[in-house]
Amino acid sequence: MSVPKDAKQPCSLRVMFNGQQKTHAFYKSTFDDIFSKLDLQLDGQLSAKELNQFGEIIDNDVFEDLTVPDFFKEKFWNISCDENGLTRYGFHQILETFNDENIEDMLCKLGYDSSLYSLKSKMYTLTFHSSVPIRVRISDALKTDLNERAWDLMMSKYNKLYGATGAIQDDRVVIFRKHHDKAHSLCYGAINKTDSEIEVVFKQGNSRNMLFSPSKGSVRTIVPARSLVYMASSIVDPLENSYGFKYSFSSRFT
Repeated sequence: MSVPKDAKQPCSLRVMFNGQQKTHAFYKSTFDDIFSKLDLQLDGQLSAKELNQFGEIIDNDVFEDLTVPDFFKEKFWNISCDENGLTRYGFHQILETFNDENIEDMLCKLGYDSSLYSLKSKMYTLTFHSSVPIRVRISDALKTDLNERAWDLMMSKYNKLYGATGAIQDDRVVIFRKHHDKAHSLCYGAINKTDSEIEVVFKQGNSRNMLFSPSKGSVRTIVPARSLVYMASSIVDPLENSYGFKYSFSSRFT
């Protein structure tokens, strides 16, 4: 009996290429897919914490017990990594040392079938239709707020390009804003100037005819040492013809 051309067929993990055994391109592509899903910080590297979570999922001590100092030990001398974590190539290097049984077990726990189709995670579009305001919060299985992370990266890039525009500050924290003239909206970021964690309370409730995110117009957050984080944003109420924005903050060591 012939097999349909579009039938799902498992492929071999190892193939021969120019007389050498290589990992099949389909598996390499799957490793890339796994790397992208694990890279929750979106920095092109897998930190020890991200690899710990990966190790818990696949029940593998190689990753589960990994710490930052391990990246400088002998077993990582030939692996592409630094103190920030494994590069994409380094992740491939480690996975390619696993035997076929380990790889199959890992892929099974991550939700891939024998043909490398991902059964647990799919791309999708979610559309809401509502006659009243609704609030939607998106989070991920590893409890990392990707929305907040995206805002952090955007504000960090803006600060690198233009500096702390419109900044107010004290001895510990700089609060700066990104003003979108055409959209009549503002985004606010906080820069911790110290070597300790800082708690920042940011308020913009005295602004006029503005809609806030968070909706109350105030937010309390922890800013890590020497770091930048997104704080809040606001936009002109579309039902109003004029607006004004005011903001203030306070900070303290945690």
